[in-house]
Amino acid sequence: ENLLEKALNKAGSPNEELSVNLLAMRTITARAEGDDWIEDVEDHFNDALEVFEDHADLQASKAEPWYYLGQSYEKALRFEDAQNAFTEVLELNRGFTREANHAMEQLNKIVRAQPGTRHGRELAMIEQITRADMAALLMQELKLADLYSRNATKQREELKFESPTKDFIPPSESKIERPLASDISKHPLREDIETVLKLQVRGLESNPQFLFFPNKEITRAEYALMLEDVLIQVTQDTDQSTRFVGDTSPFVDVRPDAYYYNAARTLVSRNIMQLQDKVRGEFGPDRAVAGADALLSLRLLKDELQRYVRSPSS
Repeated sequence: ENLLEKALNKAGSPNEELSVNLLAMRTITARAEGDDWIEDVEDHFNDALEVFEDHADLQASKAEPWYYLGQSYEKALRFEDAQNAFTEVLELNRGFTREANHAMEQLNKIVRAQPGTRHGRELAMIEQITRADMAALLMQELKLADLYSRNATKQREELKFESPTKDFIPPSESKIERPLASDISKHPLREDIETVLKLQVRGLESNPQFLFFPNKEITRAEYALMLEDVLIQVTQDTDQSTRFVGDTSPFVDVRPDAYYYNAARTLVSRNIMQLQDKVRGEFGPDRAVAGADALLSLRLLKDELQRYVRSPSS
């Protein structure tokens, strides 16, 4: 901060003053220290705008501070404010339009998804979510335990479902309690992972060696399998798991005999997942799942599932 102050004091021209304020915005955002760092960014942003007001010859660069402000709001998880900043970049049309367009695409998904937890908002900005992230999203955003426990009693009896809200108690005759997973004991999302393991979501199980691999990034194919399993468990429509078997694949990059084919068809046909490339008809099975995409598809899935579960009061 002292170096930034010295730089501002030594700025010998409006252009140098503008450059220092822009650098300050980016530096403070990168560090994001303290509770009021975003206010410091806003102060430098306002100082940058004052430079533009007094020097018309610099107007060609006016979109730059708005773009960096949008990035700062993103990091502060103030998504609607970020949208407004990037919208200003697009309206000015003086540079950074491609970057602002890309940012707006992601922000639109996030705002539509309405993440309800801070962890969900933080994951919204991640380009590739992991198995642990997915467990947390299912528990915290989709509220999977609540969806399952509120479902029909028949489902719980047929699946021999053990309520995840109860403590796991091994049978009294068991002398050795096997771990749900041996590689999650120190993971910050351990509780969410353990609950998902108890719910036995397809694609999020431990392997025979009781390894969960919490930091492994998931693909769109794996993600589709997970969501299809949740859909089937809540709706109890077991026919859904084979509904598209034998059909000609509408995807140029997915064979009809692929293990995830039915899941991909199910999620795309219900508009819960989108094609990776609509023009080419690509599903993108091996592509990573971004946080914004995961949040939006989980919101759409949750909305669809609400009619299949009992309300808390029923």
